[in-house]
Amino acid sequence: MHPRNISGHRAPTEDLTELTSLRDEIERMVEQGQPLHGVRLAYTDLQGIHLEAADLRGADLHETQLQGAHLDRARLDGANLYNADLRGARLAGVKLTGACIDWADLRGARGLRPIDCRPILATGPGFRSIKRMFQESDNRDGASEFAFRETRQRRRDLGAKRDEWFRSFKGLRTFGLWLTHCVLEVLCGYFEKYFLPFLWSLLIILFCGGLYAVGNGIYSADVAVLDAVLSEEVATDIPSETISLREGIYFSTVTFTTLGYGDYRPHPGIWRLVAGAQAFTGAFLMSVFVVTLGHRYVVR
Repeated sequence: MHPRNISGHRAPTEDLTELTSLRDEIERMVEQGQPLHGVRLAYTDLQGIHLEAADLRGADLHETQLQGAHLDRARLDGANLYNADLRGARLAGVKLTGACIDWADLRGARGLRPIDCRPILATGPGFRSIKRMFQESDNRDGASEFAFRETRQRRRDLGAKRDEWFRSFKGLRTFGLWLTHCVLEVLCGYFEKYFLPFLWSLLIILFCGGLYAVGNGIYSADVAVLDAVLSEEVATDIPSETISLREGIYFSTVTFTTLGYGDYRPHPGIWRLVAGAQAFTGAFLMSVFVVTLGHRYVVR
């Protein structure tokens, strides 16, 4: 068989599938180091084939049967693996830059690392396939990364329908889902990035602490001040005092965590609204942190 009949872009698929010695010829070409650029092997049964270090860039392998195939170190850049069956395939060191892997069955595939999958040209179904593969292999980091990418792709798909958002009730529902996705991505990475709620909490504590200090928004609740607070002339009886940044951050931390020791209190008016909003935000973000941590390490 002439190499160009397999690797040529113009070779008809039916000519390939009719060749009885196709598997042996492909393996022989791979052993000899011949490239298989753009080879058309769609719908072909290649179960268990040995393609170690094969150059399959741009190959058409959609719906190809590759169960148990040996694809270690193979170059599949730009290959079409749509709906390919890769169950139990060996994929250590495989190159997948720009490859389409949507709806591919990767159950039981071995050797594939998260870093190998990042350049893949995939949509939601492709990310879902990779996520399930990492879940089966108990690779939590890989499963988490591609669960995030799958949901982020869903948010992008909803954003692509922005022209329909305000034309119907269904469009408004799509807008609501898109907005929810945006908030969850920023706050916690769709419950996959537990460090995000922690960082948001730290930023809010420092920001509000600085706000309390600069605006002199709190006061020390000693006995005299407590008596004034309990009276009807709260606004005029509270003495003015300078609040340091350390005191502001302390009060901000106590308020954010809803401990409420009572040794410092916000001034009446806008400062009480700020403290109340911070306490609510703190309770919410702490809940998000716990849910994200549980989703990452307990559920999965």
